[in-house]
Amino acid sequence: MASAFFGEFMGTAVLILLGNGVVANVLLKKSKGEGAGWIVISAGFILAAALLVLVPLLTRRRPSAA
Repeated sequence: MASAFFGEFMGTAVLILLGNGVVANVLLKKSKGEGAGWIVISAGFILAAALLVLVPLLTRRRPSAA
């Protein structure tokens, strides 16, 4: 139970961190993404969510054939 809670907590924290980074890049003056618009923010959140889904799937251990 504790490991499931910790996994959910860390996943949410990473999603918020990456999402807020994208929003800050679009809104802060003198950043390379200033004024990029809502499509960049949406794409950033989509990529963050895809990352959180794909990393566990690609790094899980598979049973050996032996």
